Amino acid sequence: MDIGIVLAQIDQTLAQAGQIRQRAAMLCQEAARSKGVTLDLYAETVHKCRSRWSRLSRLVCGASEGLSRADTTILRQHAREALRRGRLPNRPPDRTYGGHGTGSLCTICGLRTTKEETELEIEFDHDGSIPGWVRHYLHLRCFAAWEFERTKVAPEAR
Repeated sequence: MDIGIVLAQIDQTLAQAGQIRQRAAMLCQEAARSKGVTLDLYAETVHKCRSRWSRLSRLVCGASEGLSRADTTILRQHAREALRRGRLPNRPPDRTYGGHGTGSLCTICGLRTTKEETELEIEFDHDGSIPGWVRHYLHLRCFAAWEFERTKVAPEAR
């Protein structure tokens, strides 16, 4: 083999290695930037969730929307009863949807939702041999009461 050909191949290999090193350095820089963006998005999401749960806990305690403390006590009793009787599971829903009321019966209070109210539809995946979803409809305040009681009853399930 000619020494000139071998030297040319070595030069070509070294050039490719240099390009690979440059690309690796660029990818490391991009990963560092992405990590910063990810941490910022995580912090923003945590803040939004805390604000949302804070609002829900205020609703449960009767802080707004014309709900008296006596009303919230009754809703929380209904939520505890639904948990005790197994009408609602003592775990977070697998799916949650929300929107205007559709006239469905609320699993907690037994009243129908109206178009003027917010209705939450929560779904739980079947545990067992029957495939499918178990679906429940709740008023926003009833959901908040259930969430409050559910997390109070079993904090280790969080």
